[in-house]
Amino acid sequence: MKKNAFAIAVALGTLVLFTAAALAQQGPPPNREEIAKRIELIRMWKLTEALDLDEEAAARFFPVLNEHESKIREVADTKRGIERELRKALNSETVSPKEDLIDLMQQIVNLDQTINELKLKEVEAVSKVLSQEQLVTFIRFNLEFQRRIRKMIHEMKPGRGKGGRHQMDTEQPGPPPDMGAPNR
Repeated sequence: MKKNAFAIAVALGTLVLFTAAALAQQGPPPNREEIAKRIELIRMWKLTEALDLDEEAAARFFPVLNEHESKIREVADTKRGIERELRKALNSETVSPKEDLIDLMQQIVNLDQTINELKLKEVEAVSKVLSQEQLVTFIRFNLEFQRRIRKMIHEMKPGRGKGGRHQMDTEQPGPPPDMGAPNR
């Protein structure tokens, strides 16, 4: 079984290398869904490795994880749509009524709470198929993986370098780009 897990790891590793090479080439940037799929493949590969899952354990673990991840993704997509709506309201030439802004903020807060509750249910569910040691590794892995992805995204944004500081730090104080002041 370890040979199969190794073969899967090698195949995913090869996929990651080709993906990285494709991203390095010039051309149109991949869309959000494509990037999300690639990140998820990398995450599954690294998670299989970190948890030292054999084929049988992976067959029990990933369906449970995928079921919960799907629910979290669905709520997160809804939240992103409401955040877009809020940004649009904030950047419009006519100021939205306070009640509308507060309602949108309340929806975002409620969805954040739902996401956190779903994440807790996910940990409870995977704890039933993982050992104590694997559960600790799973939680640590998720925290570190999320931190690394956020850092990579932060560094890839225009105007940000390796240090992660925005170019605007030396300019006049005010809201960051795309946040705050309406387009005029």
